[in-house]
Amino acid sequence: MPIKSKKVENNRSVQLDAGRPPEAFNSEVNAPGPFVGHKALKGGCFSGGVMDIHNRDRQYQRLLRGIRESDLSERNKDLLERFHQDLVLENLTKARLVKLVGTMKLLALMMGKDLSAATIEDVKRVVGRIQQREDLSSWTKRDYKIILRKFFKWLHKTKGYPEIVDWVKVGISRSEKRLPSDGELLTPQESIRLIEAATHPRDQALISLIWESGARVSEIGTLCLKDVCFDRFGVVITVRGKTGSRKIRLVTSTPYLATWMNCHPQKGDPSAPLWVNFGNNKHGKPMNYPGISKVLRVHGEKLNLKKRLNPHFFRHSRATHMANFLTEFQMNQYFGWIQGSNMPAVYIHMSGKEVDNAVLAMNGIKAEERESDQQKARVCKRCDAINSVSAEFCLKCGAVVDEKRAIEIQEEEMKKSQLRSFSDELMNQLLKDEDVQKLIAKKVHGMESMSL
Repeated sequence: MPIKSKKVENNRSVQLDAGRPPEAFNSEVNAPGPFVGHKALKGGCFSGGVMDIHNRDRQYQRLLRGIRESDLSERNKDLLERFHQDLVLENLTKARLVKLVGTMKLLALMMGKDLSAATIEDVKRVVGRIQQREDLSSWTKRDYKIILRKFFKWLHKTKGYPEIVDWVKVGISRSEKRLPSDGELLTPQESIRLIEAATHPRDQALISLIWESGARVSEIGTLCLKDVCFDRFGVVITVRGKTGSRKIRLVTSTPYLATWMNCHPQKGDPSAPLWVNFGNNKHGKPMNYPGISKVLRVHGEKLNLKKRLNPHFFRHSRATHMANFLTEFQMNQYFGWIQGSNMPAVYIHMSGKEVDNAVLAMNGIKAEERESDQQKARVCKRCDAINSVSAEFCLKCGAVVDEKRAIEIQEEEMKKSQLRSFSDELMNQLLKDEDVQKLIAKKVHGMESMSL
């Protein structure tokens, strides 16, 4: 029976936070064609919220309890609680509340006195200690100073920054903005190796989607089955960020997602989380951030990859790779940055595309057209099904999809055919020989005598 395809809605214009620059990263529609009988599901994940893969609720409650039970002075405890209450009125997420209040708690401990009685000299001493911390990245130091300024602006109830902190510089020098080299980034070839190292369909689909989509881990981790829609070109997923949603086109992840969704333990429930645990006491429950990170780390260790394999670094590596092929406008749409963000320019700078092409042109060398993506899905020429990058045979019709393998098979068949022809011709020549005919007749006569 022919399979219907779902019309993919036009992508809505959404505004998403630009986030940090790359150097700050640490830490019911049947599938058309490709997979007969596989169901893709439409719709959103929740009506009243999203899954919490970071356990923000637990972190939030632990922070509030930690303030009350800390060694801070009663005055500072009171100030932090009031600071927290006013931040809540700004409708900030729990993740942001944990960041702001948690950091301010650490700074209050460093201050060693009531924050309301702090002087410029006290602030200078704290900022100096922050700057001397070798265990903190430049971006973490910057965050500490930004939060310090925000707190004292709130405390002094001034329109601008009060004198006690208006001198604090939060910029990062060029020398500190070190861009990672190509050898530090994850490559398309390495992503394929990671996928092939995985033995479970869930892990293969997860690794492939994290790489190809380049989405934030919070967007990937909160996907539900009905957020995945198959069409004749592959897959479209709907991800939800902090300030909106967007659709991402996937191609190479198609077979992995189809295989995983066909064996998903809750595939009959459209609202079930796409990524669930299995084989332990959390079987069927949504994966959290540590679980997702562990999948990447474990398979990286299998391959002895000496690279950072956290989800953010996948996004960073993918954005650097895609900067070779997409415009700044397209980069903003694909990776969920606001239009006008400087993030695409940073990644294009890292890729070296513009400078590389200009230098070649200056020397009279025409740069060869860049391959769109070395990690290409293999499309079956017989049935148009999308197969994995390493597939030799089509999962749908069984035809050969690996061109190199197809040539090898054709050569093998030609050799077999030539050998059969040679054998037939040789046999015909032998049967014409009188001595051979006599020998065969004698052999047949002997066999008949034995049977009697």
